[in-house]
Amino acid sequence: MKAVVLLSLAGLLSVPFAANAADNGYFFAGAGIDLPGEEIDAPVHFTDLGVRTDTKAGFLLNCGGGYRISENLRLEAQVAYRSSKIHDIEVTYMNVVGMGVDGGSGDITSLSLMVNTWYDFYNRERWSPYFGGGVGMAQASLEDFSIEIHPNVPDPPITQRLLVDDEDWKFAYQAGVGVGYVLSKSFNVDLGYRYFASLEPTFTDAGGNELKADYAHHSVQLGMTYKF
Repeated sequence: MKAVVLLSLAGLLSVPFAANAADNGYFFAGAGIDLPGEEIDAPVHFTDLGVRTDTKAGFLLNCGGGYRISENLRLEAQVAYRSSKIHDIEVTYMNVVGMGVDGGSGDITSLSLMVNTWYDFYNRERWSPYFGGGVGMAQASLEDFSIEIHPNVPDPPITQRLLVDDEDWKFAYQAGVGVGYVLSKSFNVDLGYRYFASLEPTFTDAGGNELKADYAHHSVQLGMTYKF
């Protein structure tokens, strides 16, 4: 479902650029590796647990359209989807007598809508470094955030308990640098780094209590640009 939303929004955002771009418009799409810069470290009230996540590197997909408003300056609209899997959950304190925790799992994802500005440094070579950033909104989601618990008895049965499955929209921002390479008159390839973050999203746990979490990610991405 999110993939359909991402592609639909990308098409909508790109229409104004296509209508007015002349020779300065472009479409782009890319993918990359996404590294969480923050882990969730908070109490989860209804379980009497304190938890800290251990999150694996995930992936980033993005696309959109842009317009060159001057020789060096570009303005663009971007839709991006990020996803990282929670590899394990460490229990930092536990007040449930007679129970043990074997670990946990879940997914941390976001769907973001951004307006970006990039400044290109042109030279006589095919390579052109750039830097810039953007602002927008992001829907951060904590999906199927669960722990595996068991009674402290020999050969215990293991039960999965859902802690949080919620989402929240927040103001988001990003900054980045990269380098573009001219393949032809119409196509460029792009390698870049992005730091992406949002204001603290608030999630509601299964007990109705609020859990605030930092949301910040580092990513390295490879993209393709079609100029028209």
